[in-house]
Amino acid sequence: MTARDRSGLSAVGWTAVSVAVCRARESARPDRWFNDPLAVHLVGNAEWSLPDVRPGLVAWVSVRTRFLDALTMQAIDDGVRQVVIVAAGLDARAFRLPLPPDATVFEVDRCDIVDVKDRLIDQAGLTPRSQRRTVVADILDPGWIARLAGCGWDPDRPTLWLAEGLLIYLDQAQRAELLTGMAAATDGGRLGATLSAETGPMRHPLWHPAATEEPEVWMSSAGWRARGQTMAEASAAFGRPLPDGAGGTTRWRLVSATVEVTDA
Repeated sequence: MTARDRSGLSAVGWTAVSVAVCRARESARPDRWFNDPLAVHLVGNAEWSLPDVRPGLVAWVSVRTRFLDALTMQAIDDGVRQVVIVAAGLDARAFRLPLPPDATVFEVDRCDIVDVKDRLIDQAGLTPRSQRRTVVADILDPGWIARLAGCGWDPDRPTLWLAEGLLIYLDQAQRAELLTGMAAATDGGRLGATLSAETGPMRHPLWHPAATEEPEVWMSSAGWRARGQTMAEASAAFGRPLPDGAGGTTRWRLVSATVEVTDA
């Protein structure tokens, strides 16, 4: 790739590269939680300057990836065969998780990211373990779910929706609208998401503050029965307690949810 390729990514799109760098660092650990071949290829073959990433960001990306991997495999074990990754970025779950061949991973993102990702996949010679379909769409466009259906997604079958590293880039009204739409789109829906708990001024110009209500509360009004935990709680549960004083231990949240069932 050349510098021109970087300029073709939006500011939000470029954050996917930072996440991939974090995943490559986790993949290099002897006690790694996962091995991401797409991220490793990007880091080893990029022809532009990769972004610097802080240890705290690496820890956060690692634990959230591990959390959502576990959620994905649990859904697969329970018979779910549709996984929709919204704003998928450089996610490589279709290539690195042991998904059955009858499962389909739908990766939804904008054209700039899809083009870069497809190029990297071709360069790395990666083959998906399951069926994989890309959906070129902006999740802020009200018609994105219709485009998803046009790519083969079936609203009559259970779906796991993954929103990793996404919701912090949306304001609260946009978050609620997105999650409400996903909850209403299918029966038997499941959700895995990452959130920030910071309600004050944000340190990144693209981030938006969290809701003042707890996720379990506001997500219920969007149609989801949610359970959350902090970054520190999740990391400890996976056998890697965060060191004392590590940043973000309570700021970052991991959420699993199912569609609310209402009485007829």
